[in-house]
Formats: sequence, C-alpha cells, structure tokens
Amino acid sequence: MNGAATPRVRPTARLRWPALAAPADFADDDASPSRPRRRGAGSARANSGAAVESPLTRIETVLVEPKGPRNIGSTCRALKNFGFRRLALVNPAVTDHPEAREMASSAGDVLREARVCATLDEALRDATFVVGTTARPRHRVPVKSPAEAALEILAHALSGGEVALVFGREDHGLSQDELLRCHLALNIETAPEYGSLNLAQAVLLVAYEIFRASALPSAKAQGVLGRFLTAEWRAVLEDELYRALIKLRAMHPSNAAGFRESLTRVLTAGPMQTRDVRVLFALARHAQRVADPTDPGARPPRAPKPRERT
Repeated sequence: MNGAATPRVRPTARLRWPALAAPADFADDDASPSRPRRRGAGSARANSGAAVESPLTRIETVLVEPKGPRNIGSTCRALKNFGFRRLALVNPAVTDHPEAREMASSAGDVLREARVCATLDEALRDATFVVGTTARPRHRVPVKSPAEAALEILAHALSGGEVALVFGREDHGLSQDELLRCHLALNIETAPEYGSLNLAQAVLLVAYEIFRASALPSAKAQGVLGRFLTAEWRAVLEDELYRALIKLRAMHPSNAAGFRESLTRVLTAGPMQTRDVRVLFALARHAQRVADPTDPGARPPRAPKPRERT
C-alpha cells in the first residue's frame, strides 16, 4: 500500500547439530599421548554430509521406582514438549495403566517405548555421564541448578557420550548411595516455605533448561570427541582398584567403607575417556599381580555392543 514494498519474512533457520562421536568402546580407542587417533570409518561418517543427530537423543530420563501412573504419563508429555524421547522406568509400581496413557496424551509413543528396568544399575549400564536430582544439599555430591548444568550436559552428549538424568521417588527422592553414583546432582530452587516439587514438574523444568540451552551458540562438544567409560565398567574398575588396595594391605579393615566411598567419588568426579581408563585398569592389574600372581584381576572391557535404539 502507498507504494511501500512489502517486507519479506525470513523463515526460521533449522538448528544444525555437530555430528556425534561413535558409542563408547575400548577396542577401537587406539589413541595415546604419543600416537594420534586414527581417522577411521566412524570419523569419515561424522564429517560426511549425512543427517546430523540432535544431542537430545543421547539423553535418557530415568525414573527410580515411580509410584503414580499419572506422574509417569505426565513425565512423557513433559519430555516430548522439549524434544526428549528416551525414558527408563526402574522398578515402577505400574508399567501400563489407563491413567498413564491418559496423562501422556499425544506423548503415548514415549510411554510405549520406555525401557522398564529391574534395578538402577541396569538402567545406567550404558550411561557415561550420570546426573542425579536432589531437593537438598548432599554430602560429597556436587550440586548445580539445571540452568548451570545444561551446557555441560549438552557438551557431553555432543561429544558422543550417553547422559542419564535420574529422578528419585516421589516421597523421598534418591538415596545417598544412589547419588554417589552420579557425576553431578541438580537442585531446583523453590520458595523456602515449600520446596517439594511434583515429579513430572521437576522433569519438565530440567528438560526445559536443557532444551533452551541447546539453541545457544555456546552449546558445543567438549574438546576432543572421544569414547567414554560407561557406568557398568566404572563399577568393574572400582571393584578392581578396591581389590588391589585389599591385596596390598593398603588400608585397615576399619577404614574399608571410607576407602570405597572415596574411590566412588574419584571415579565419578567427571566423565572418563577410555584411553585414561586403560591406565587405571593396568595399575589395578599390576598391583594385584604383585600381591598375588595367581589372581591378577580383570582386563579392561573389549568393544561392548552399543544399546540398540528403536
């Protein structure tokens, strides 16, 4: 009108994620401080024109012993709202309930595809970065807000790691022992008069902060794309180091529990790359061989099969 040119509306740009690294394994990790990593087929695929994968596909939400079917269904809806699809239920009170399907609404696919696990260890088997949740500060567990931790979580996923976001029971959350298995814990700030959040609300708030951060330019992979130690093999490494301490008589039996907890904290101080883990396995094996040549301990894992995604 009036001879003015109609402004052109620029379509919203689609997010383009960096290509992700291969799943964690030991057999193909041939890099060393003196020998650079080979560029194999995995690297070629990562730099090809193939479709890239959102880092949110490498993040799984884990609910520990959820009781209410409505909470499970609402969690599915909250996850799908913000681009998450992976859910694991640890020893749930119900697995298929009309109320869960009702609350999930259009996120019924997330509910149907959820993994049901008997134990937390089973749920975390392939995780390389475990993030717990807590309503209060815990002993020897680093705590951040979801907004503070979002970029760290995304960086690990973009580096090829598998992230587990672990939410505790509706009535009393995660135990201290369960939190000690986590690299990090999240705490959602609330009014001091009443700090108890509904389970699905807590999931929604955490998912929102990670989703929001995923659009930031600062959402980048950590330094070098690498392969990471899974929770399953972290437990094996902890056992081997503990056995080495026992065989070397490096601790008094009265201090065994404290040594064990310290080992757990050292191995969960941050995600570990498999090239570094080899050194610790070699140390544990050598120490056990010196103390008892007939029982040198376990070797590091060889090429565990990645979990198939449906």
